[in-house]
Amino acid sequence: MLERIAKLLNQAENAGTEAEAAAFMEKAQQLATIHSVDLAKARHATKDKERTVPEQRTIHIGERATRGLRTLVDLFLGIASANDIQCTIAGNATRVYGVGFKEDLDVAEALFASLLTQQAKSADDFKRNGDWKREEIYVRDRYGYGEYKPQSWLTARLNFQDAYASRIRTRLSDAKWAEEKRIKDAEAEKARRIHLDDDGLPTPTFSEWLRNNHGLDLDNLEEDTGTVLEFSELLRDPDDDWTQELVAEFVQGLEAQDSAPGAALVLVEKRTAVAEAAAPMLKRARGSYRGGTSGASSNSGRSAGRAAADRARLGGGTAIGGTRGAISA
Repeated sequence: MLERIAKLLNQAENAGTEAEAAAFMEKAQQLATIHSVDLAKARHATKDKERTVPEQRTIHIGERATRGLRTLVDLFLGIASANDIQCTIAGNATRVYGVGFKEDLDVAEALFASLLTQQAKSADDFKRNGDWKREEIYVRDRYGYGEYKPQSWLTARLNFQDAYASRIRTRLSDAKWAEEKRIKDAEAEKARRIHLDDDGLPTPTFSEWLRNNHGLDLDNLEEDTGTVLEFSELLRDPDDDWTQELVAEFVQGLEAQDSAPGAALVLVEKRTAVAEAAAPMLKRARGSYRGGTSGASSNSGRSAGRAAADRARLGGGTAIGGTRGAISA
């Protein structure tokens, strides 16, 4: 799955339209979510002493004294949240310390590297088009008096990056939760019809269970086609009380045989494991993180940042699990 995600990142760079390019981000996060659930199920089935455990990794955000580092931290935090990674932030915002499973950390770093590159390019385009120069912002002096003044590029850029990070967080979060819901809904539907095959007929396993536990031999009903069809139709009705009781009893028997766990269970286990692994790091953390820019608000900067995030694509040849390096704003 990691290879498929990496290939998707590279394809995104050559997307033909902005709409197509934007869709690659959600698709990449969806694939990452599927991969994460599959790995969580595999860990559940693995002996405790052989299971992989969460690890801590340092993510370099940028160089000390670079203006706007906290907006870049916000960008990574949004990516981390969508991939079940817990973080603390260095006091100077040059580094983020993430705790999560290796595969999730790899995906998060690949997303961050690609999105950061795109953010810088979009910000350069925004700077050149000059829209920000036509906006005035209200600036107060130390005595509380203020006046409208042309905004600086720094104000516009910080607002651009802040809005970009916020919108990326929303897109990734929506993609993650939508995919998890799809997985859970599919499992629930399968559970409702676990006794039927793709044609809506009782499976051999269920037929054998019926014969052994309820004395109903479906093979002996075949002489009366009407009876078979009527019985099969009844079993296909998930709202029928008798069918619900019968299927519940059947499923209970399967669970007693140590059947595979569902997505909801393994995701709880996974997030609990990450939380426990991150607890010592979070306990040592001092102070609280205030987030990105807290200065003057730029409407043009925030509007351009949101628009850039909406058309952001993943790519740039970034390999998942590749070399990590410092990134400057």
